[in-house]
Amino acid sequence: MLSTTAVKIAKSMYYQIRDKLRTYMTSTRDISLAQIKALKTLTVGHHSHGFLLISLALS
Repeated sequence: MLSTTAVKIAKSMYYQIRDKLRTYMTSTRDISLAQIKALKTLTVGHHSHGFLLISLALS
C-alpha cells in the first residue's frame, strides 16, 4: 500500500504535468508526445507507483 507521502508526491507531479500539457495540447483527447515524454521522465528510476497513479489520473 502506498504511503500518504507517496500519494501527495504523485498528485503534485500529476498537477505539474497537467499544467504543462495544457500549454502543449489543443484538445484533451490528444495523447501527445509531450505527455509521453512527461510520463517517461517521471518514471526514470524507482517511481513505478507514481507512474501508476499519474497514468490513472491522466486516463
